[in-house]
Amino acid sequence: MRGMKFAAVASCVAVALSAAAAQTMDLEWNVRYDTSVPYEVELSPAKIEKLAGVPKGSGFVVKADGQDLGAVAFTGKEPGTIDLRFQVPSGAKRLTCEAGEGKLELADSSQIDNLFADALDAANLGKWDCEKGLKASASRGGILFSSTVFHDRKVSYTVDVPKTFAGKPAKVEFDVTSRSKMVWAGTLRVRQLDAAGKELPESVSDPRWTSQMRPPQKFTAYREDGVIHPRACKLRVEIGLRSTERDIDEYGMPLKDKSGLYAQLFVSRIAVRPAARLPFPKYDDTFFEKGVSGEPGDRALTLGGKYGGGFWYQTHSQACWAESYEFRDERDCFFPTQAGTV
Repeated sequence: MRGMKFAAVASCVAVALSAAAAQTMDLEWNVRYDTSVPYEVELSPAKIEKLAGVPKGSGFVVKADGQDLGAVAFTGKEPGTIDLRFQVPSGAKRLTCEAGEGKLELADSSQIDNLFADALDAANLGKWDCEKGLKASASRGGILFSSTVFHDRKVSYTVDVPKTFAGKPAKVEFDVTSRSKMVWAGTLRVRQLDAAGKELPESVSDPRWTSQMRPPQKFTAYREDGVIHPRACKLRVEIGLRSTERDIDEYGMPLKDKSGLYAQLFVSRIAVRPAARLPFPKYDDTFFEKGVSGEPGDRALTLGGKYGGGFWYQTHSQACWAESYEFRDERDCFFPTQAGTV
């Protein structure tokens, strides 16, 4: 199955390479897309180097109607991939990516438009709100959170949301390492608060993918897509540590020293930045037709046909299907529309 998936992606990339210039690829774009937020596209340099015939380690240039957008590259979510981040000018009609331009240099994504850029600075240690039984200590490269009681304990850090970020898609990043001797359960999430300080029902990203059992001395990197709620005025990173008292270890052997059961988490990266994701390769144009208005960028989805094209759209928001929230206020139900809503 994995081989079939790679073959399909390689085929799409090969089609994307233009005949006029083997190093130029079209990126997904629609003139109706929101240009107030930067875009990011994830691609595999190794696959493109092979298909385009460019030297290993070559850089990439993203252009809008021929204009260089000064894309910044950093490590992507999938192994061996990179993300290219760029701001598209209003009115742009075509996006392209050129491979083989200079040398690939990777930036630190946590230093790019990060709302939590200062959260792990030792000077801001006192801004973390720790529940009783939980302590925070500055460590090289981050902060170590340690539980001293056998209960659920939480620590949080709150920042303001610029008005221009409200309602925009976002990228959430965490790098954490368990420093405990035993397995324990932990949660990571970014809550959203309205103007009155009340928690909105939806976290920035799905907390199910950033919360798990944490093996001892295990490093984990999270890279998740999300959305900042239109009514969000503050974001609050919330880290949960659950230390559970028991008499045996994970192998069923008696525990003489229970100190190893206390949860300890070293946090070396927290990042939330506005970012809209573009697919790569681009969407197959054969699945779209001219929209009812006939205006540029207005597209209709073609259903059925030779390949049985269709679509799936989640009618419940993340707060409902991921965070068990029962909606009582229609303003809480928020769907990012991008270029339109089906």
